[in-house]
Amino acid sequence: MELRDKLIEAVEIIQRRVSAIWQLIAIMQLATPIHRPSNPPAEDLRLRALLAGLFERHRDEVRVPPEQAARLLRALAFAGTHPRMIDQPLTAHEVVSLFMDGLRARSDEENT
Repeated sequence: MELRDKLIEAVEIIQRRVSAIWQLIAIMQLATPIHRPSNPPAEDLRLRALLAGLFERHRDEVRVPPEQAARLLRALAFAGTHPRMIDQPLTAHEVVSLFMDGLRARSDEENT
């Protein structure tokens, strides 16, 4: 499976998790956390490691270290899904396209 397809699957999982958490917070009318704990929860560490491992297997396809690529993808997926950060959630395909390709128009030279 290509890196892009793997990333789309990973982002879909992240988006489902973010959506479920925010639905739960809304249903229970909970206050949103004001600050992050100094030590990330084990689940966060596990997700970071899994994403970094995914990038490690495709290290030649990215220009940053796997850990940084994982951190950036996770941040973009979260921001593109979070109902208080974006008016219309991004699809997993949009997140991965933005992450991998950016928004810059490509010249004819780059398209070949």
